[in-house]
Amino acid sequence: MEEHQERTIALDIPIRGGAERSPDFYKWLLATFTDDSDYVLDVFSGCGGLGKACGEVYRYCLCLEGDDIVYEECLKKVVCGPYVEKRV
Repeated sequence: MEEHQERTIALDIPIRGGAERSPDFYKWLLATFTDDSDYVLDVFSGCGGLGKACGEVYRYCLCLEGDDIVYEECLKKVVCGPYVEKRV
């Protein structure tokens, strides 16, 4: 009988931050399903694209991210208000 060996694939790129989509896609999504001054919850904010789009089309966005490294990168993209607080 042939012995099966477990194969693993090692990637040199980090798998963090989700998949970044077009800003136009996020703006279309927000225009279709929300109104001005609505609140949007992004439970896996990843790259921060939805949070950035919310700032551009006058929506409030609550972005949640569990990974500290991804969180720091997300803060660089998202338009933040005066009371930004990091909770660990």
